[in-house]
Amino acid sequence: MLNSFRFRLTLWWAGALAVLLIVFSVGVYSLLARSGRGRFDASLRSVGEVTAVSVNHELEEHQGREAGEPSIGLVLQTMHQVSFPRPSIVVYEGGRRVASKAGTEGLGDLSPGLPEGMQNQGAYRIAVFRTPVPSLRATYTILVSQSTAPLEEELAGFRRILYFCVPLGVLLASVGGYFLARKNLAPIAALTYEVNRITSSNLHQQLPVVNPRDELGQLAMTCNALLGRMRASFDDQRRFMADASHEIRTPISVALTAAQVTYEGEARPTAEYREALRIVVEQMRRLKRIVQDMFLLAQVDAGAFEPRVTSFYLEELIQEAVRAARILSSPLHVAVRVEADGEAPMEGDEGLLRQLLVALLDNAIRHTPADGSVTVSLTTEPGSWCVAVADTGSGIPLEDQPHIFERFYRANKARTREAGGSGLGLSIARWIATVHEGELTLAESSGRGTRFVLRLPRRGG
Repeated sequence: MLNSFRFRLTLWWAGALAVLLIVFSVGVYSLLARSGRGRFDASLRSVGEVTAVSVNHELEEHQGREAGEPSIGLVLQTMHQVSFPRPSIVVYEGGRRVASKAGTEGLGDLSPGLPEGMQNQGAYRIAVFRTPVPSLRATYTILVSQSTAPLEEELAGFRRILYFCVPLGVLLASVGGYFLARKNLAPIAALTYEVNRITSSNLHQQLPVVNPRDELGQLAMTCNALLGRMRASFDDQRRFMADASHEIRTPISVALTAAQVTYEGEARPTAEYREALRIVVEQMRRLKRIVQDMFLLAQVDAGAFEPRVTSFYLEELIQEAVRAARILSSPLHVAVRVEADGEAPMEGDEGLLRQLLVALLDNAIRHTPADGSVTVSLTTEPGSWCVAVADTGSGIPLEDQPHIFERFYRANKARTREAGGSGLGLSIARWIATVHEGELTLAESSGRGTRFVLRLPRRGG
């Protein structure tokens, strides 16, 4: 449970809400305390100012201390009964107490020597005023004192409310958040259940999409697209394995049959033994080529193949490939020509490009009838080299042209098997072109022949 996303989401929600409520409560409490203490001090200042005015008025009106000071005491008693019953007030002249008024909350032991302003003394708040009386050339000190206990009790009550409400609010919000998270995550749980039911045998199954416009709907559609790609990948893998097993089994079966027939029979002429060995060698070469191509494709699919980039001349590479192809074309009476003028500096994997050219030439020669021709041309295009391999064969049927670069695809399966093809040459050739940031396309194919075009970016030189 502690590792569930629902529980972690609830914890995050509760933590964020707790922090928010604590910050809000501290802010409200601070504002309330500041406002309450501000009003409390303002009240004391108001009492002090009224008392100062009364002191000046009584002393000026009675024109002397003897008559005026007793009247100050009467005024303080009136203030206690009518206007300010709670605060305590003491009036000093120097160190002499002139008059006083005891408040409902008592009066601390106050000294006339306190500095002017607001003071704290125990549980009391004291306001100290100095009021001069010019006619008497005297300065009177007024002390106003009031207990802060009621204000502090009010603030304490507010704090108790916050201590109770904040945890309760967090608890209720956590419980509600947990059930909301459970309800909102229920579609994900259902999606997880459906995904777990899908295996390699039912990749055709699709996840239900309730609302394609929300996040869950988009997730389901993304999963369905992923399942589609996986299904296509599995189909390709199955088809690849079936074709590969067939291609490997064919040369083995031919070689084994030739060897068994020759071995199990009676003594035969030397020519028949040599013919049997020729068949075995030919099929083993074909098997070796198939295994090498499959190994290369396995490296490519695993992302483990690293091209070896070097600098070379493309026209020299074409000449080498043509010389090798003429060895194959001579017994078939197929002429191989080259049309390449000037130097063509290139950077890339020379071995891979040689394999690409040999595959195109081999494919062209095997599909060109006797007395036909294969032409390799090298031309220059803006920013690229263009290598074309054209033959005078019968061409590729229109329905087969979109599939010729697929692995193990053969347009003329019977003829290709006889010629020793594996159906991997063009697929590997296109991959080699892609590795070099080029492209290999079927430019033309008709009854007059077929023409493949390889375009490579011009680099080096």
